[in-house]
Amino acid sequence: MRSENEAFILRRKDVIRLLQEAEFIVVSLENLSQHYEACGEKSYAICNEYCTELTGFIDAENVTARLASMRSLISRLFDHTLDDDDMSDLERALEPVIVWERPGFCETEMPSSFERWQSRQLALGFAEMAPANPKRQRKTGLVLAYHEALAVHEVLEFLLISLRNMGLYYYVRDEVTPEDELAYRVETAKFVETSQMVCRLSEIRRMLCDRFALVFGGGELDKARHKLAVQRFWSEADIGTWDERIKTKFASQPCED
Repeated sequence: MRSENEAFILRRKDVIRLLQEAEFIVVSLENLSQHYEACGEKSYAICNEYCTELTGFIDAENVTARLASMRSLISRLFDHTLDDDDMSDLERALEPVIVWERPGFCETEMPSSFERWQSRQLALGFAEMAPANPKRQRKTGLVLAYHEALAVHEVLEFLLISLRNMGLYYYVRDEVTPEDELAYRVETAKFVETSQMVCRLSEIRRMLCDRFALVFGGGELDKARHKLAVQRFWSEADIGTWDERIKTKFASQPCED
């Protein structure tokens, strides 16, 4: 069973994967937000286009799958051996994550529950922790304290399950109406804003970059980020393309019997 005083070693290749996904989501959402903020006006048409672009990006670029991949890299650090209560170490350490379940969450449930969740997670912070054995860590990876790994996991869990729940709520039904589609877009946009999704993923990215530079050196971090920068982030050229890209994505997926 894992101890709260333990530290985890996150392998270099897993750090790169975490940074890659975080960089893609954060930079794309920042680009999208900045584009519509630069428009100045807040007309219904502009707001509707923003919501459409945001959900199109999330759906077509598999943002929930990217978050799930990040969460898996963190959860595998924990010992999943079951104890007498049939719970893994990770399940035992985490309190139930309060996630989006129905419309109104952003206005009513999140403000109260989010204060508790925010104080538990971000107040922990990501302390700058000098490696205990730099030479050894250069060969293996970088250190995450027990509470840091829990904090990262819970941030990813909250974002992932909430976004997934929204898609299930609005689209798993006999008939999806235009009103359902509009409500899904608006609710998703509200959640991304209210949950501080970009801020939270940026904090994880910053912590990983700082720790990576500490262990492997600033030059290695620059090389890694240079490779990450070649990803195709959201840009103005993507506006209005999501419906076709989503159709193409589903058409390429094999049908299940």
